[in-house]
Amino acid sequence: MLIPHAEKPHAGATGEDDEGNEDPGSLAGRGRRRAEELHRLFGPSHGAPLPRPAALFATGGPQSAPARCRQTLAPLATALHVPVQDRFAVGAEADLARAVLAGPAPALLC
Repeated sequence: MLIPHAEKPHAGATGEDDEGNEDPGSLAGRGRRRAEELHRLFGPSHGAPLPRPAALFATGGPQSAPARCRQTLAPLATALHVPVQDRFAVGAEADLARAVLAGPAPALLC
């Protein structure tokens, strides 16, 4: 499954990083609230409208800016007890695809 990151700040505005510091590469407040609700799409294991992800991948790499995909998936990772794999930097798309295909399914990529 593929999803875009949650809302980024509007032009001229900044989001906040995980420590609460202003950061134009982070999610806007609305995006953080949306990320907090993402787990509802997968619901309880009985009767969920979508299959629960067994693997989560945030594109861009662990030190990339912007951090929006990691921030989008972090609350879902906590709710599902599934780590976010963020080791695939820009340019490593082939490695990312191999990891997704070799890993548990279903996978969710941001």
